[in-house]
Amino acid sequence: MLTPKQESYCQNREVLKMTQRQAYYKAYPTSTKWKPETVDNSAYDLERKPEILARIKELREQQGAIIAAEAAWTR
Repeated sequence: MLTPKQESYCQNREVLKMTQRQAYYKAYPTSTKWKPETVDNSAYDLERKPEILARIKELREQQGAIIAAEAAWTR
């Protein structure tokens, strides 16, 4: 189960299409005081966790289904 911050990170990455750094800053506001390299490393580590990868994959599939439905509707 993901924490609210982890879920926010996943949503920012897949739904809002943010970069790893942007998504991490938004999900973890205290990280704005860190060096950019530290944020990048933390975001990289977070995104390699199996539960985060699974949630991002799930969101990606949902977004793909929405796009496909919209494309079929406009035909």
